Amino acid sequence: MGSRASVGTSADIKAGVRISRVHSGYFSNARNAELFCKIGIDPILTNLPKKITVFDFGGGEGFLTKRVKEHLASKGYDVNASVLDANAVYLKIAKSAGLQTILSSIQDSKVSSADLIIARAVIHYNSAERQQAVFNKIFESLKKGGYFVHQVSSGSKENCCLRSDILNIKSLGRAAARSEYNWLSEEDCLSMAKKAGFKENFVAGYALANSWSPREQWDRFNKRQPMKQNQQATELFWIGLNGEKPRI
Repeated sequence: MGSRASVGTSADIKAGVRISRVHSGYFSNARNAELFCKIGIDPILTNLPKKITVFDFGGGEGFLTKRVKEHLASKGYDVNASVLDANAVYLKIAKSAGLQTILSSIQDSKVSSADLIIARAVIHYNSAERQQAVFNKIFESLKKGGYFVHQVSSGSKENCCLRSDILNIKSLGRAAARSEYNWLSEEDCLSMAKKAGFKENFVAGYALANSWSPREQWDRFNKRQPMKQNQQATELFWIGLNGEKPRI
């Protein structure tokens, strides 16, 4: 585990969480990965170099990485794709799937000059005081004209505040003693991206919703079977450009 692993990664490692099984397999669902490509990748496809270097930050077991790599390859791109994560167990699975891996937190990564960085449900894994630094690091890891495509767990300010308050209840076993998760509203997410230096930021669309509840969180971090009492949350895609305005 990296020296500055996020509160989310630390909790997953401690509890032995398999990310592919979370939210009824949301992060290992082919349809969800296809939507990521359709909504997040296809709008910028013609602006990407034919020989492309891709990093999946917080990519876990590499399910999305592999699907994005295959999608780009099917469009005629020569793809060099790597998974970056601070969870060694996840990376072992990614490596067994034939992917290149990097064991590191985002903040400690040495990635530079990336053409495309992708991420899914990563920002809220970091405490509030770290989130701007994460955006800054992602921006610095891109070459000029590079893109960051992120599916972010978000919603209204009220929804995000409520989620943060509930899921940071220490008895659920997810938040650490001195560090908490922080869900960002769509407005705050775009604001942080702009502050990091991204010149063009826009919401490209919305993913299929997933479900959660306090009981589901308890089960995830305390090794019990989840119940089916759910509460909806919003998943959105946004795209950030480091450098020139897209040639569209």
